[in-house]
Amino acid sequence: MFQALVLLFFLWGVISSAWAQAEDFPSRFEAATQAAQSGDYQMALERLEALKADFPDHLAVRNNLAATLMQLEQYDRAQQELEAALAEIPQVRVLRENLAQVYAYQSQQAYQAVFDTELRQPDPKWELSAQTEMQTVENRSLRQLEQAMQTVVNRTESWRKAWAGQNLQAYLNYYVSDFLPDDHKTHQAWVANREASLSRPEFIRITLSDIQAIPLGHQSIQVSFDQAYQSDFFRDQVRKKLIWHLKENGQWRIALEEVINVSQ
Repeated sequence: MFQALVLLFFLWGVISSAWAQAEDFPSRFEAATQAAQSGDYQMALERLEALKADFPDHLAVRNNLAATLMQLEQYDRAQQELEAALAEIPQVRVLRENLAQVYAYQSQQAYQAVFDTELRQPDPKWELSAQTEMQTVENRSLRQLEQAMQTVVNRTESWRKAWAGQNLQAYLNYYVSDFLPDDHKTHQAWVANREASLSRPEFIRITLSDIQAIPLGHQSIQVSFDQAYQSDFFRDQVRKKLIWHLKENGQWRIALEEVINVSQ
């Protein structure tokens, strides 16, 4: 029991220390930034090295540390810092730009003795906010995909509301202009069928549950769900999928609607 309490207090101390460090990060980052902006690069270096020790994976800290080393003309160390960060995440633009400047300066040094040219000092780029999210190409693509999936899920709910509200034109606008399911010979025949289905009942109630979105490509997302339909003369429960396509006008529209399973 005593050992368990000791372990519990130890773990709580570790967690509390981590929380305190995380809460203190913005002020420490700002202090390092202010030191660099005031020209006290040695102080900025000390603060950034301490930050890196506590937050070794934070890209803004690693970039600013390299930028400070460049200002102190410690180009070899700056190169090591940038190359190490880019070896793990090679798509971060500001890291690549700073490393390119280091390489360019080193090339100038190599040719200066031969051509007697004037050295141009690098102009390192800092990240000035502790909240800056230095996204990689992959991270941006993932976020864009997540946003697209959420947009399509929201569109699915709006589609349901238009259907349940028996708003024919709004409902039809969720489909591609040439939408044609397998059980209809023409798009016009399908439109006529949907007009009758929406206008004939006194009421329509639709609920969707267990909604799942799956990307099929950059411009195609499948949404599947359980659909419970009820009107004054018909009801059913089905598992359905909609495949949404991103059209030229930037709108997601339904290109396929299919019942996967009918509940007994």
